[in-house]
Amino acid sequence: MCRLIAACLVRKQCEEASLYPDISIPSYKDLLTIQDNELSHFRIQYRASMPTHRNSIPYTKGQPVSAFLKYMPPGIEPRLEYSHELFRSVYFREMSNSFGIWEIPKNPSAITEEQGVTDDLELLGWGIYPMAVYFNHSCDANVIKLRRDRNMVFVARRTIQKGEEACISYGSVGEGVKERRERLLEHYHFVCACDRCCNEEKEEKCRL
Repeated sequence: MCRLIAACLVRKQCEEASLYPDISIPSYKDLLTIQDNELSHFRIQYRASMPTHRNSIPYTKGQPVSAFLKYMPPGIEPRLEYSHELFRSVYFREMSNSFGIWEIPKNPSAITEEQGVTDDLELLGWGIYPMAVYFNHSCDANVIKLRRDRNMVFVARRTIQKGEEACISYGSVGEGVKERRERLLEHYHFVCACDRCCNEEKEEKCRL
């Protein structure tokens, strides 16, 4: 995460110094079009710690930058312009909008839409793809994301009807509905109401 934030800040300053002549690559400005999850994250943390004050939610800014700086490589610190606002503009977009970059297996065809990545693959880091973050989530997604070299590729798992939304899964969806919803709420700040979750919830209530 720290490498990703550092890369975004470096990208910003390199653009300002006109060191990126290739205007076809996503810019720092593209990052700012992505949803900022700072306020929703704060609300969830506040409600968890103060359950009796749900109707009164104060909001104060000030994400410490010092904790981030200690992870920076030597020689980088003086060259970046740090501020709480700049740091938060990246950090709270990274939280819910980044994609894990996993190593490519020796046999790429072994990764299927049902299996996804496996425990024997290494997580290499994180990336933000400004166009890709607009996919909504479904626990029964009709689109799968795959990495091909430095690119993120999205492939339909099945025929998508006209007017049907194309959705991906945010992480593993092999757990039960309760566990899935808790993970999505913690990491992505929403309670999943996809068709699969609603159907499984109804089935559980019927069994009770």
